[in-house]
Amino acid sequence: ECEGTSFFPLTKISTGGIPLNALQALMQHTGFRRASCTIDGLVTMRQYGNWFESDSVPEFVSRQSFQRSSEGDWGGCKFDRSTCPDLWIDPAHSFVLQILAGEIVESTTFSAGITLRFPRIQKVRLDGHKGAVFSSGKSVHDVETLGSLHALYAGRMSQQKEYDSQAPTGASSASARERGISPCRFLTYLQKLRKNKEMKARKPRRRTVPLRVESGVPAVGAIRESVALRGLSFIVHEGTYMHDGRCQEGDGSLPSAAGAVRSRTDVQEFIQRHSGSVTLTADCPTNFIIGGRKNDVRVQTHFKAICAAAEKAEVPSGCLKKPSKTLENLLK
Repeated sequence: ECEGTSFFPLTKISTGGIPLNALQALMQHTGFRRASCTIDGLVTMRQYGNWFESDSVPEFVSRQSFQRSSEGDWGGCKFDRSTCPDLWIDPAHSFVLQILAGEIVESTTFSAGITLRFPRIQKVRLDGHKGAVFSSGKSVHDVETLGSLHALYAGRMSQQKEYDSQAPTGASSASARERGISPCRFLTYLQKLRKNKEMKARKPRRRTVPLRVESGVPAVGAIRESVALRGLSFIVHEGTYMHDGRCQEGDGSLPSAAGAVRSRTDVQEFIQRHSGSVTLTADCPTNFIIGGRKNDVRVQTHFKAICAAAEKAEVPSGCLKKPSKTLENLLK
């Protein structure tokens, strides 16, 4: 029926709005079957009934294309990976779709030179089927022609230009609406850029306020046992805190107190009980930075940061040439 007629790819559309039973009926109508292999010379093609795979554009697709110029050429339709169909079917074995879209726009993706934005299947024009999605049948010879679609696009663009020319004043834009001239529902690329630029110019600049973190850790409310750490400040990193029984220092009371340490909070409470202060950040002067095990993430990160800062700084004469070794010994 379509012999001598060529077609132009126009848009890519989802079948999400069609019920499953309707989709099955459509596949049965088009003669879809499980894949079968046929050998065409040295190329193995997979047939799915009337559907088929093809590495080249089939003959029923027009060689004329408006992708590269508005006047069109005969270089053929060029598909990219996202728009090239997985399977093809001759329109003579297919059916007609009635499509509802938000806008008709210019396109270099499809050979028609135009495409539809936000297309949805409104009706399937096919006789002999029941359901809300089906409507009276329509022949492929009665579908929209390329000339009618281009005329529709040109008319829409002229309406948009007229509306844009009358839009600055409220009265003229109202008169344009009265005459049925409405603005496009979607912005073009240049209009979007212009709108973003205007919004950026109108938007007041926000003052950047530095984030202030409370430096002190709330006191635990425990009875102070001594003033041994008075005047000293500590930062206690997250990590694993377990007393090493091999370490025996002080007067014998220290190992028993250290043996009760099981977490970072225990260390903070110990410092506060002995009149020390614990800070969260190093924004203020700090006497000691305490970490857990040597392989803890926070310890490793802090160690690398200190080593990097020491390497950038000038080392005075008489100091060790490798301060990182000193730091490593301190960590041990």
